[in-house]
Amino acid sequence: MHETLELQGWLVKIAATVPGVICSFRLRPDGSVCMPYASAALDKLYGLRPEDVRENAASLLSRVHSGDLGYVNETIAASARTMTAWRAEFRVNHPRKGELWVEGHSMPQREQDGSILWHGFIMEITERKRMEAALRDSERLHRAIGESIRYGVWVSAPDGRNLYTSDSFLKLVGLTQEKCADFGWFSVLHPDDAERSLGAWLACIESGAVWDVEHRVRGVDGGWHDVLTRGVAVRNERGEITHWTGINLDISRLKKVEQSLRTSEADLQRAQAVARTGSWRLDVQRNELHWSDENHRIFGVPKGGVLTYQTFLDTIHPEDRAFVDESWRAALRGEPYCIEHRIVVGSEIRWVRERVELEFDSQGKLLAGLGCTQDITELKQSDVARAASESRFRLAMEAVSGMVYDWDRDADSAYCSVGLSRVFGIRDVESQVSRSWWRARVNPDDLRLIRAEVVRCMRARRDRIHVEYRMRHADGRWMYLSDSARLVRDASGRVLRVVGSLTDISARKDAEAALLRLNDTLEEKVAARTFEAETRSRALLESERLTRATIDALNSSLCVLDADGFIIAVNRAWRDFASANDGDPENMSEGANYLVICDAAARAGCAIATQVAEAIRHAIAGRREDFSIEYECDSPDQRRWFILTLSCFQGIGPLRMVVLHKNITERKLAVEAEAESARRLKRLAAHLETVREEQNATIAREVHDELGGTLTMLKLGLATTVDSLALDSPMQARFDQLLGQVDAALKTVKRISAGLRPAMLDTLGLVATVNWHAAGFSRMTGIATKVHMPKYLSLSPVRDTAVFRIVQEALTNIARHASATQVNITMHKHLGMLTVEVCDNGVGLSESDRHKSDSFGLIGMHERAQYLGGWLSIVGTPGEGTCLSLHLPLEDWVNNMGTDDGDSIDRR
Repeated sequence: MHETLELQGWLVKIAATVPGVICSFRLRPDGSVCMPYASAALDKLYGLRPEDVRENAASLLSRVHSGDLGYVNETIAASARTMTAWRAEFRVNHPRKGELWVEGHSMPQREQDGSILWHGFIMEITERKRMEAALRDSERLHRAIGESIRYGVWVSAPDGRNLYTSDSFLKLVGLTQEKCADFGWFSVLHPDDAERSLGAWLACIESGAVWDVEHRVRGVDGGWHDVLTRGVAVRNERGEITHWTGINLDISRLKKVEQSLRTSEADLQRAQAVARTGSWRLDVQRNELHWSDENHRIFGVPKGGVLTYQTFLDTIHPEDRAFVDESWRAALRGEPYCIEHRIVVGSEIRWVRERVELEFDSQGKLLAGLGCTQDITELKQSDVARAASESRFRLAMEAVSGMVYDWDRDADSAYCSVGLSRVFGIRDVESQVSRSWWRARVNPDDLRLIRAEVVRCMRARRDRIHVEYRMRHADGRWMYLSDSARLVRDASGRVLRVVGSLTDISARKDAEAALLRLNDTLEEKVAARTFEAETRSRALLESERLTRATIDALNSSLCVLDADGFIIAVNRAWRDFASANDGDPENMSEGANYLVICDAAARAGCAIATQVAEAIRHAIAGRREDFSIEYECDSPDQRRWFILTLSCFQGIGPLRMVVLHKNITERKLAVEAEAESARRLKRLAAHLETVREEQNATIAREVHDELGGTLTMLKLGLATTVDSLALDSPMQARFDQLLGQVDAALKTVKRISAGLRPAMLDTLGLVATVNWHAAGFSRMTGIATKVHMPKYLSLSPVRDTAVFRIVQEALTNIARHASATQVNITMHKHLGMLTVEVCDNGVGLSESDRHKSDSFGLIGMHERAQYLGGWLSIVGTPGEGTCLSLHLPLEDWVNNMGTDDGDSIDRR
């Protein structure tokens, strides 16, 4: 007895340490159940005490979730029937904790009275179930995210072999997972990108760095798609690479948008020039004024100088200057700024119209003014001519037999000529003419036809519409009108006005209707006499003959295949194509199996034939997808290119496939010619740059010598005159002011001459010019500038100019954007190369700023360096500054290599 109590004590202690319930479960012969023993943890799982279920366990089963109760009973019955272990996972409804997941394990034994007793345990697995559900949800989420990315995601082994690629990318390039595995994706890269992309991938695998590359892949549509591929290494806790994972992003639309932005910028410049309307922005906080190219032309101020509000005021006619200044200050107080005034450009007086819109930050602080300037000189001069023109126009409208109208869409009002009364027989309705007035008088049946024609015109982006319809006359009759209209659109394509004319064609319509009735009667009589069955037979024969003649007339080689790949029809060009490529036309015509021909070519090493055969077999298998591939064909006497397309007949009926070989040799040769033309244009651009520098030098000399000399003599004359006269104080002050203006003009002449081309660049050389320009830059901007250059450096004039212009543009960008306090300019030679570095300690150039489409200064610097055989690199760190590095071959080294196109142009 003592030993039994001791064992029970041990059992209680052991049960208290077990994470669950240790229990026994009895199924009696009459079907009732009980739990002879259960540890105290039963309350944690079921909310029951062991004594509650010792004689009757029905309350325990009642806590089982209704959706799992049947399953639990089945598992108990199965274990009792087979006397095997019982195991089950199910839910229970705890009275305090709510729904819990539990897992039970027990072994059965049969007792003498026929009951079955199970001994085992039950433990809670709610947290495990939640984690499993979360894991499944996470897996579905990540897979959905991967498939939502255009062209999807991919996973590779540590050595770079591809293990998995999303279906979206596989569908794009027409590969399967098996073909894309390992390095199979390399086969769809563009030939110009393949070596670069694979080399970068292998380098990243070796270093573990992030792989970020743009390349083009060939799609199943035959086109090239721009894809941005990014990959990162997945490492374990020891830092070892276990996988590579990445994404493929579709950037085709981005590439198109970038090209569109560049085109739009050029179009904007041309549009401003055509409209004689320039744009400007005045930074109120910094007093910095930025003009568009057209604004510089309107005001006659050359580009390159620093513009301020005072610069703008100086160009205004003296009589209008106070008015303009007061209008601008009123605009800063919130009043509208839309004014017209005069400006002085050289000896010419021009009229301009200006408008502005103010720009504020989120706190309401004024930042800048954005405006436009329109040259209205001709408009002012043509006011009288316009009035006379309008008078002549009205007289012409009165002479027109019909009616001319001009409908304003926004105002829904129309101007109508005096022909309105002649056409409609009504008077004095000009103020009532509108779209609703017109719609109320149009025949309802014709109104639907007019709307359909207008919709077609809008979709086709046409600017002219011609329709004929009926309208109600004042006397109640319907009259036919011919309406010829022209649509006037704004820059976005929205229709603003409709200008047109209405002509009464009722008489013509009556005659046409009578003629149509007569024609219908004659056609009915002819059709009744010629309608016979043999006509259909002849028509069918004629159709077959026409079809044969049509396909024989095609320049492209064509054949038609049946559902087994046999050729059932070819055209003349197909037979000629076979003969031209040393083939036997009889073995490649009707009756031959095209699949056999392709397989034979594939065994001979033709990869194109393999792909064509595969596409035909896919079509035979039911995948009626169009297939297209481009290939090169070397015939015995010439080299040619073709596009092969495979398409299936649409609709019901037996499968028929059309194989078409289209000669694209001319297009290929045109592409090569276009590339050669681009190279010539680049050489021409370099030549034009040289000519421009020469012209700048000539203009600079003329301005300095002629205008500077004249102003100097004027200053000497004024000074001599003043010294020889005894003037009172007001007159003396006036002459002093004139002398000051002459000094300012001399400084302006010197600045303009130096801006066009520094004279010392041709006399003292590059080193002296850069030192001089750096000193002037430091004085003007207050930025400390340090220059480290060799004492002597001999380059060609072309290279001297290019290096100076790049340094000049770099310093200009620093002054405008860098907010720097110090600039270092370094220049040195090494191994036949000249290296120039311009570094600042400013805000730093970000990646997005470097690739802006309107960064024409950066683009110009890159073009200068590349044309002379060098290169330009820009490294910017936000908050730490920007460093520009120019690497240019030296003169003697380039001449030895024989590759200096720039010098050859200079010598010419």
